[in-house]
Amino acid sequence: MSKKILLAGAFVALLLPPFVFVSAAWQAGFDAGAMFSALGAQYAAPRTNLGVVSGLGLLPIILLSLGVWLVGRLAGGDKRPAFAVAGLVPILIVIGWSQFEYWPHFFPERRPPGFPHGLELVIGPLIFAPAAMAVGLLTAWFALAVKRPTP
Repeated sequence: MSKKILLAGAFVALLLPPFVFVSAAWQAGFDAGAMFSALGAQYAAPRTNLGVVSGLGLLPIILLSLGVWLVGRLAGGDKRPAFAVAGLVPILIVIGWSQFEYWPHFFPERRPPGFPHGLELVIGPLIFAPAAMAVGLLTAWFALAVKRPTP
């Protein structure tokens, strides 16, 4: 079950950047043809390439999968799905936040905004997402460790 959760999370992490890109283009007044043309051009762009940005979102999920595997080895496999969800939700929130912080500033001129914009696309998945994941995993650990009263 935890493998399915992690695969679904990886799929969402890959689709989140282009989704936010298209929604920011739509908010800027682009029609459908211009949105998808800009989307294709951004996958080939040397800076803020959507393929690279999406790939960076997979790194914390790979780290989470290692953590979930380790939890399964140490605490038993029945807790893996809870830990997978508890770590995945904060990762996806941080990835979404970083995308929503960047792409609306990119439109309508379709030029990368100046410094410090763009750093959130790297710092979010590489620093903030693992930290948020650790908080989620600790929360799940405490929630699962609490003894529930028997009825």
